[in-house]
Amino acid sequence: MLGLTDTAIAIAPTHRRRYQKGALVQKFGSWHARYYGWATSKAGERVWQQQSTVLGRLSDYPNQSDIWPDFVEFMKGINAANFDMEAHDPSFVYFVERTYFPSDQVQSLVKSTRDGYQDIWDLHLKALLEEHTLASFRPVTSTRILERLRDKGLGKRSLQHIKSFMSGIYTFARSHGYFDGPNPVAGTRIPKMPAPEETYAYSNEEEQQMLKAVKSAKARLAIAVASWTGIDKGELEALRWEDFNGDDLYIRRKIWCGMEKEPKTDARKALVPVIPHLRELIEGYRESMGTPVEGWVFTASRGKKPIRMDNLSKREIKPDLKKAKLEWHGWHAFRRGLATNLSELEVPDPVIQRILRHADIATTQRHYRKTVPKSARKAMAKLDSAVNRG
Repeated sequence: MLGLTDTAIAIAPTHRRRYQKGALVQKFGSWHARYYGWATSKAGERVWQQQSTVLGRLSDYPNQSDIWPDFVEFMKGINAANFDMEAHDPSFVYFVERTYFPSDQVQSLVKSTRDGYQDIWDLHLKALLEEHTLASFRPVTSTRILERLRDKGLGKRSLQHIKSFMSGIYTFARSHGYFDGPNPVAGTRIPKMPAPEETYAYSNEEEQQMLKAVKSAKARLAIAVASWTGIDKGELEALRWEDFNGDDLYIRRKIWCGMEKEPKTDARKALVPVIPHLRELIEGYRESMGTPVEGWVFTASRGKKPIRMDNLSKREIKPDLKKAKLEWHGWHAFRRGLATNLSELEVPDPVIQRILRHADIATTQRHYRKTVPKSARKAMAKLDSAVNRG
């Protein structure tokens, strides 16, 4: 857009074309219609600003009701011109929500992919692109959006998904005549990421120490379920009493950013076996809650909604762990811990994969097992023997 400088994240805003009611005012003995539109500044730049047009003199239209029909017709013309421009260069939000998402191209995708697109849009992009049209989006816009999302903590893989989503919008827009010119996202590079921190896995001993240190029954059960089933934070939040049959937990849903969703893969929607010790804890907690047969297992203080696990850890876990001089490494460390603890017990990787409900065994081996392979231990033992002989 001409004459506008970039914002702090280098996203040059474009004023949304939307229906205007306008204002009818008296000024200098005349009736004026006030509205917003494009004009040329003294510097020759195209700017979006408030404008005023005389509709008639007060002497000819003494009452507002006299001039009102003319005002209504005038504003209809302004809005018609505005929306004609919208058709040639639609706002980004309008295009994505009214054209791209409802298109056959998107609707023909599997539901998990459509849900992923919707999450990317709702959680990360929509707020950053509300003031843009398709034409105002530049390569630097894409770069700065990705940098901002990186700074908010998104990982490289998430940024790659977001870049692909934005690029796909422009591929669709170009092929359907909504946009001309090169794809402004295509040449964007994923910003340099900070060095990744080593992920943590709780040991069985640490989990036992936590259960002894934490006073809240609700928090203790959440720790136990996370430790001995390996379900993740979103699945933990979304557990309902209907999901427990005495021997298994059936993972039917997850909660992400306060929104209830299906598990992210078909493999994650499965039965998870419950060991006898955990069954006793679940039944004991259920009895203390009045033996409910339905509803959320981990409720918020008012009892109608599920508690956010981050709130539970902040209020009822971390303070007790601090007193016991134990460290908190987050909910996902329980899931990694289960994989590690099972591996230490010589449970085969394919079995661990099924328990964690990974679609790909490589995910289990690469990201969740925090153990040293036996072959490596044997090799180091040989080195130790050689050192001792020397």
